[in-house]
Amino acid sequence: MESTLLQSFLRAANLKRWLAKPDCPAVIKECKALFNKIYAPKVPDSDVGDSSLQDDVADTEHVTGSDATLDALLQNAKGKVATRARLRHNGIIYSTSITHLGNSLVQFYPNGDTALSPVPGCIKHIFSERNRLYLAIQRQLPLDSPIPDPFALYPQFPAKMYSSHISPSLERVEVGWIYSHYARWEMSAEYAVVLSLNRVRRIFLASVSRTYCSPQE
Repeated sequence: MESTLLQSFLRAANLKRWLAKPDCPAVIKECKALFNKIYAPKVPDSDVGDSSLQDDVADTEHVTGSDATLDALLQNAKGKVATRARLRHNGIIYSTSITHLGNSLVQFYPNGDTALSPVPGCIKHIFSERNRLYLAIQRQLPLDSPIPDPFALYPQFPAKMYSSHISPSLERVEVGWIYSHYARWEMSAEYAVVLSLNRVRRIFLASVSRTYCSPQE
C-alpha cells in the first residue's frame, strides 16, 4: 500500500511539473482544469461556510424533550439552540453518529487542555448556540477490568484497548478541541480497539521519508 500511494504521489507531481513547463502542448494545458480537480481538490478551511454542505447541515431548532441527555447538557443555554447533521472545520468533515458513524468518531482534548492526552468519543449532536458551534460527545468508556493492554508493547502503533461501551452522558466540546478522527474495532461485546488516525498518517509519512529520502541516496 505504501508503494502504491508513493507512486500515485510521484505521478501527480510529475504531471503538475509537466503542465507548468513552457513546452507543454496546448491541448494538454486545456485539460489542466480537469487535472486540478482530480489531483488538487480545493478544500475550504472555514468552519461551515461551504455551500456544498448547506443541504445537509440546515439548522433545525432544538425542541425540548426530544432528547433528555441533550436537554440536560443545554439546561443553562441562553438563546436559540439549533442542531445540524454535519460540519466542516479546517477541511475535515465531522458528522453525528446517526448521519455517518465513521465521521462521528473523534479524539478530543478534555476541556480543551492540550496538556492532557486526547480521549475518544462519539459525536451524538452538533449544535449552534449564540452563533458558535459545539459538539455533544459521548466518551468511549475505559476498560473496567484489570487486563493489560496488549498494544502498550507497541508505542509506534497508536492503538489502545477500551470498553466497547460509551458513556450515557454528553460533553460539550468545542470544534477546536478535536485532535483527530479514530477507527474503532469492536473485538467483542466487552472490548474495543481504538486506533488514532492522526498518528497513523504521521508515522506513514515518516516511514516514506526514511525509506525513499535517506541521506545516503
